[in-house]
Amino acid sequence: MLWFNEDAAGSLTARPVDFESESEGESEMSVVAAQPLPSIASFDSVFPLPLTILESFLVLDSRPDYPMHAEVEVELQGRLDPATFQQAVCWALARNPLLTCRIDRKESGALAWVPSGKGPAVYWVGLDAPLGDAYARHFDLTTEPGFRIWVRQTEDRSKILLQFHHACADGLGCFGFVEDLLAAYAAAVPGGQPVEPRPLEPERLLHRGEIGIVGRTFWQQVRDALIGMFEGERFLLQRPMPLAAGASTVNVELPGGGPAPINGPGFITATCSEQVTAGLRRAAVQAGGTTNDVLMRDLFLTLRRWNTERDGTTRRRRLRILMPQNLRGLDDGRMPAANVMSFAFVTRQAKLCDSPQKLLHSIRVETEGVKRGLLSLYFIGGLFSLQSLGILPWLLKRRLCFATAVLSNLGYPTRRFLTQFPRSEQGLLAGNLILTGITASPPLRPHTHAAFAVMSSDRAITISLRCDPRTCSSDDARRLLDAYLAQLAATADSVK
Repeated sequence: MLWFNEDAAGSLTARPVDFESESEGESEMSVVAAQPLPSIASFDSVFPLPLTILESFLVLDSRPDYPMHAEVEVELQGRLDPATFQQAVCWALARNPLLTCRIDRKESGALAWVPSGKGPAVYWVGLDAPLGDAYARHFDLTTEPGFRIWVRQTEDRSKILLQFHHACADGLGCFGFVEDLLAAYAAAVPGGQPVEPRPLEPERLLHRGEIGIVGRTFWQQVRDALIGMFEGERFLLQRPMPLAAGASTVNVELPGGGPAPINGPGFITATCSEQVTAGLRRAAVQAGGTTNDVLMRDLFLTLRRWNTERDGTTRRRRLRILMPQNLRGLDDGRMPAANVMSFAFVTRQAKLCDSPQKLLHSIRVETEGVKRGLLSLYFIGGLFSLQSLGILPWLLKRRLCFATAVLSNLGYPTRRFLTQFPRSEQGLLAGNLILTGITASPPLRPHTHAAFAVMSSDRAITISLRCDPRTCSSDDARRLLDAYLAQLAATADSVK
């Protein structure tokens, strides 16, 4: 077994340590118990760390039937060594402490992150074996960290499933953990090519809730307040229609009565062909926008068609897509895993889908404004106002549809890595492993029945979909994703 030391230059060396594991079940699952974490002195001045307004919202909006659980799955060619992997997990978690913190209440009454001192258990299962009861369990952040790990593998393939409370990190923050994990694993594998881990600046956690806000002039603050009131009124008054329920339902049960076993992540994926991906990128260039604009326009078309086929009366109603916006700056790859984002909401009357080019133009104009002006910050401002008035808990209990669907574009996951991993034609190298893919999925809240996420590579776009099992069966989810892919293919085919 190996333990990691990080020298002043950031390089990793490994030394032997003892390691024990617990087994539950002969072949279906083994569980490595939570391990003590190495301490990093530079975090001592960070904790206790007050929650940001967005983190507080995500904690408050999480509930057992709609937990704020996000997921990232890492696909690898090769087989993980359990002992080496466990120590790599401990080292990576020590560098990303919000993934192992719990929430405590300070004397002032404010909520704060405090270190738990331990990492999560690691569940080892076969590639097609059930994930066990822990997968569906709601995180109680007052008593436990919001992070779980499963490893599913065969002799030559491995998948690492990371489940985390969205208050602890967003998808990009979790990618930083993955980067640290692979760097530590590569350092410990005999014969592996060593890499230097990404630079880490723990003090950036202290300012994660201020990004995009500090430095505003008085007149900018006045303008922000006026726009914020307008956007809040529009958000509450322009109610969108939820995604219509699928033809079949829901919550499939075993003959013995209990929920069906979960054999994989709570989302499905599909990859656009190279030809379709190239066509979508050409369509974006021709429209003077981004590929994400085209993806959003085609999602509006798909949602409208889906609801029309099931409801019939949608033309005069509104559709809304929630678009997460990353608020990180160029140097924030040095920040430990955290949630540094906000939400923008793109709302359109369903009848505008009858004019796809006009719809695309309107989306391009709005998303340009969101990116240029960080307009998603008005959502955080609205949360702050609601919290100050004491009505945020009341509002979240109302039957309020925030959005018809979520579309989260996570870009090129490995392009955000600061660590210089060696490469092969198949992907990045980490010891005896080749990284072949990273997929992710955001959580769902009540009345938002579908969440799409987009991951890109040089040649292809991969899309994940999580559906509410109360309104969409697994077959319904696959039909919805196939309908979206068909719309994207039609768009790509129409570009000359």
